[in-house]
Amino acid sequence: MTFNILQTWLVLVLDDSEDRISRFRHRTGNVRFAKTSAEAITLLSGRNFKVAFLDHDLHWMDAGFPKRQHGNGKEVARFLASPGFKALS
Repeated sequence: MTFNILQTWLVLVLDDSEDRISRFRHRTGNVRFAKTSAEAITLLSGRNFKVAFLDHDLHWMDAGFPKRQHGNGKEVARFLASPGFKALS
């Protein structure tokens, strides 16, 4: 699937893989990176992102324990879906 992202859009990438981060860095202009769910939530709280790419498994335990709810992309997705989250305008 192909997405067209304008260079002026602010993009968040949550990922712990340097290889994937490098690919995003070369393809996306206005991008901020987070390697932990806490970093991503902090960035989301202070900026108005147009697009967010969330990696689910940020820790080896996410593969072994798929029902884990914290410290991974699911935590950030829940933050984005929460009634208290307000995108900045």
